[in-house]
Amino acid sequence: MAQTTSRSAVEGTVTLLFTDLVGSTELLSRIGDEAAEGVRRAHFRLLRDAVTARGGQEVKNLGDGLMVAFPSAADAVRCAVDMQQAVGRHNLRAGEALSVRVGLHVGEPVRDENDYFGTPVVVAQRLCNAASGGQIIASDLVRVLVGSAAGLEYLDLEPIELKGLSEPVAACAVVWDPTPGPLSLPPSLSPDSGLFVNRTEEVARLRALWDKARGGERQLAFVVGEPGIGKTRLAAEIAQTVRVSGLALYGRSDEETLVPYQPFVEALRPYLLSLPDKVLADELAVDGAHIARLMPEVAERLAHVTGPPAAGSSDDPATERYRLFEAMTAVLDHAATAAPVFLVLDDMHWADKPTVLLLRHIIRSPRPQRLFILGTYRDTEVGPERPLGGALADLRRDHRYDRLRLHGLSAEDVVALTGEWGDAALAEVVGGALYAETEGNPFFVGETLRHLAESGAIHLEDGRWTADAGAAEFAIPEGVREVVTRRLARLTEEARRILSIAAVMGPEFELRPLASVVERDESAVLDALDAGVGAQVIVESPDAVDRYQFSHALIRRTLHDEMSTTRRVRLHLRIAEAIEARTDGPSDRRLAQLAYHFGEAAVAGQADKAATYAEAAGARALELVSYEEAVEHFKSAVLVLDLAIEDGQPDAEARRNEALLALGDAEWRTGDVAAAQQTFAAAADTALRTGNVDQLARAALGYGCGLGGYGQTVRADTTLIALLEQALEAVGSQPTALRARLLGRLATELYYTPEADRRSALAAEAVEMARALDDPAVLGVALISCEAATWGPDRPPIERLAACDEIIALSQQSGDRHLALEARSLRIDALIVLGDIAAADEEHRLRSREAEALRIPQYLTDVFTYPAARALLAGDFGEAQRLADHTVAVADPLYTETTVTLFGAQVICLHWLRGELDGLAPMVRDFADRYPWIPAFRATEAFVLAETGDLDGARAAVAALAPDKFAAIPRDGIWTIGMWTLVGAVARVPDKAWATDLYALIQPVADCSMALGASMYLGPAGTSLGTLARVLGRFGEGAAHFEHALTDVRRIGARPFEALASHQYALLLRERADPGDEAQAVQLATTARAIAENLGMAGLLKDLAVIR
Repeated sequence: MAQTTSRSAVEGTVTLLFTDLVGSTELLSRIGDEAAEGVRRAHFRLLRDAVTARGGQEVKNLGDGLMVAFPSAADAVRCAVDMQQAVGRHNLRAGEALSVRVGLHVGEPVRDENDYFGTPVVVAQRLCNAASGGQIIASDLVRVLVGSAAGLEYLDLEPIELKGLSEPVAACAVVWDPTPGPLSLPPSLSPDSGLFVNRTEEVARLRALWDKARGGERQLAFVVGEPGIGKTRLAAEIAQTVRVSGLALYGRSDEETLVPYQPFVEALRPYLLSLPDKVLADELAVDGAHIARLMPEVAERLAHVTGPPAAGSSDDPATERYRLFEAMTAVLDHAATAAPVFLVLDDMHWADKPTVLLLRHIIRSPRPQRLFILGTYRDTEVGPERPLGGALADLRRDHRYDRLRLHGLSAEDVVALTGEWGDAALAEVVGGALYAETEGNPFFVGETLRHLAESGAIHLEDGRWTADAGAAEFAIPEGVREVVTRRLARLTEEARRILSIAAVMGPEFELRPLASVVERDESAVLDALDAGVGAQVIVESPDAVDRYQFSHALIRRTLHDEMSTTRRVRLHLRIAEAIEARTDGPSDRRLAQLAYHFGEAAVAGQADKAATYAEAAGARALELVSYEEAVEHFKSAVLVLDLAIEDGQPDAEARRNEALLALGDAEWRTGDVAAAQQTFAAAADTALRTGNVDQLARAALGYGCGLGGYGQTVRADTTLIALLEQALEAVGSQPTALRARLLGRLATELYYTPEADRRSALAAEAVEMARALDDPAVLGVALISCEAATWGPDRPPIERLAACDEIIALSQQSGDRHLALEARSLRIDALIVLGDIAAADEEHRLRSREAEALRIPQYLTDVFTYPAARALLAGDFGEAQRLADHTVAVADPLYTETTVTLFGAQVICLHWLRGELDGLAPMVRDFADRYPWIPAFRATEAFVLAETGDLDGARAAVAALAPDKFAAIPRDGIWTIGMWTLVGAVARVPDKAWATDLYALIQPVADCSMALGASMYLGPAGTSLGTLARVLGRFGEGAAHFEHALTDVRRIGARPFEALASHQYALLLRERADPGDEAQAVQLATTARAIAENLGMAGLLKDLAVIR
């Protein structure tokens, strides 16, 4: 059966591709029906992903393969190569290897509906049958058509005799690059990670989760316990299972984060670097480009393969973060396509907030994923103040996760572990005492055994540690810190001094700067480090030469805390100066280290440098989309600049205010709008006091937190309005980019105020000024602000379309693709109003494709909101409900009041069309009470009351809005909803005065659709006008409106609205009762009833029953 698709069959010359799974019968007999079916599903998933990516149309499933049609021969060949490479990646780690053969031919087959017949089909299928597993055979005709376009090589084959054909077919084999070998197990998960005893129950639980992940169910689990309890060792044990059929990745967080998203960067870097250039270029170029900023090595590879990266196109923080998060998710998806992925995130109690947010994003991804994420953390160090602590509840709500708490080993296990370390005598003599002292903590057990060995209480005999029966009287020190201290005491004084300095440098340190700080040659320092490695105090980093890390945080903390505060401050300064003198090494790590160490030394007179590096580190963190880290850096800059102000340094206050502005921007980017506005307000106060106009203007724009207007918020901020007005007065009337932006921002903020004329004037002034400045970026923003500020019935949709075309052109000039996306959204709104649904569909397709490519989060809701509106328009209520619910689930991290109102509007519309409004009146009243400055919500309440039979309540609600010809309903973007709902209410509580006023208001837009932008279509204005004309007894005008409306809804396939218009038209005809009206009314009512029964419009069916 052909795969369901919305595309029509490929016309004319078609390139046909056939595939076949080689050895499927043998596979079935070898592994059984159920397992074989799983392999087949995996096989088809790989093939269909390639078909979708290359724009092919699946014609039919052949049981063990696919028949696919392509309009482009080059795309067909590329698809064949993609298929083989995907299968190759799958085979690297899958339990059952697949073997696929592919055949291609081009021609003009006979088309029968969505299938093809004729000689081209026969040739393509027979070429597939002639191929071997892993081979692609194409006819020479395909090679001629493709030429060098696909960048592929071909091997000539002897002409192939094909059954049923009189002449042999000239053919060639397509050469494709195989994928690299599998990644080795990460060092931290390797078998030598330490002895492993028991944990049988925990291993079984985690292996069961792994099995679910292999089947396509994303899994999340946390292993929890005190330091040294064996969390990482347990993860390493599971990795031994994973390596047979999957890919194991590992990353960890450090106490002092120097790299944003550290565990994910550590985990994904080796995978990305293992991929061949062609895979990076063809499959991960876009996603890799977003990730490359975090991984210089990947950036170099991509630059070599695809050229220098394009400049960023958007200042929107949610966009930048979403792009990065989606790119990370896409890379995991890519890995999981080849084999299920086991991702270990170690020491998550130290994870920074960006890391936790990324984890939550991956878990929330709606895509199925063969992924098992196993995190470890110390519950003693995860409180509400830690990022992970605050996120655990959200993670449990979003995605059920398993939590495994590790307790100490039993006495028997400790004895067994001791026996593994030494011999039976050692286990018998020492094991029980060890358990009593360490409570079964594996790390403490190991540390105590090392202490006993170093103290001579146990001795080495024939390669194993042992104890004499008389050694039972040895003294075990109290607590592991004392164990660590005693072991450190056995190092030479020089080695301990060097390692103490290394402890101040951080959890990880490098040889060269350490040698500079201790003022010894590298050879002497290396001797001390070798001693530390031998004592297992430190270990060499597996990622770089001359880099080390402490073997356990407790060891580093013991060394660190032995030093006085004064000595540590001076040492931080020496470390900072040593790092500053370096010219090699990753700049991001150096910046963070310099900011940290100079910051710790600020009280020693280094406030200026501390501020400089904190500001630079903050700016770099913003570039890396690590907004929370940027907040901490800018906070540090503000604090150290307070010291500079106290010292009387010149310009310190202006510099501190710059740091405040940067801090506010970073806080906004994290989504903490309240904190950002507080910071920007403080910056504005300082700017006012010091007379710094530029800082005042930027503080005002910052306080606005984005472009504002409809789509961003549903309320006006009076504090922001006052601040923008102060800034405008301060900057003066001269045309500048800053003034143009202030004008546009003030115009949008006035959207939810009665000052319609003022906001229009401000928007026009902003556009005029931007044109004079001849700055495409400023003009684009000004035009967007103008459209946002003037959205409503007085802005003709044709003019809006013209403005959108200009914005798209400006986006191309400025390189800001975000502007084009804004313009496409506005175009969809205008096209819906014009009733050009086909053009709106195409615009939505273009917008969605661009938004997906750019990872724009604010359009996530649009990706589903518009299809939900289209499903409502077509009468597919089940699909509309599914899409509306999915919008809420996907948009939850970006949830705004606008999202709530749009979702609420779609829910009300859906319930109305289904005849299920009963019980919704309280929800609608709550909206009206919550947003009193949006009277359209009160009009909606009147409509719902009328529809549910509370006619007195409806009449009172309409009466409250009716004075001054319904002047209470502002002529903004929601005006249409207010008018439409009032018409619906007045149809049930007829009042000629109200109908007259509403008719006059709607008449100017008679040729338009009633809609809430692209979020909700409510039929032609002609239906509303016809309904009002019936109330007024103006039957001729009403009939004309209904005829026009029915033509529109039938043209676009708006079946529910055809039924509604037909019903209202039937009512009019029966009231008019002219000759022929009754017969036409019966016909209209019959049509309405048939549609309502088919779609499930219970409310309309009830109304129709009244007029039978």
